[in-house]
Amino acid sequence: MIVFYDHSGGAVAYSDDDRHIFLFSGEAVAYLDSDAVYSYRGELLGWFEDGWLRDENGRCVAFSEHAMSGPHRPAKKVRPNPQLKRPIPVEERQDPRALRPIHSNAWSHQSAAEFFQRSPQRWPGGFGGNIEMP
Repeated sequence: MIVFYDHSGGAVAYSDDDRHIFLFSGEAVAYLDSDAVYSYRGELLGWFEDGWLRDENGRCVAFSEHAMSGPHRPAKKVRPNPQLKRPIPVEERQDPRALRPIHSNAWSHQSAAEFFQRSPQRWPGGFGGNIEMP
């Protein structure tokens, strides 16, 4: 199991299959596709590299047990017990993959909650949505 901790050491999310990311409330909020992190709406949220969840600017949002380098990691707080998982949403078409930014050793300005729950950014023509492209 991968547990993700935020800048204060609080456990914010986990993956028990190395693909789907759940909040401890049981809500599936994102999934891993190689080193990219996507919302189920298809929005590229950031990257998972060297044990770090990084935002689209390469800044650190959350760390796992095996995080290497990066900013100072606080002491981990007791993690909550996961609640019953809700159904995993259908994965929508992925937004075009952006170039991976250079890693930063700084914490992101957005919280882990903002990382997982921000509004979808749609491209004209439906990228990241259910609209079929010719």
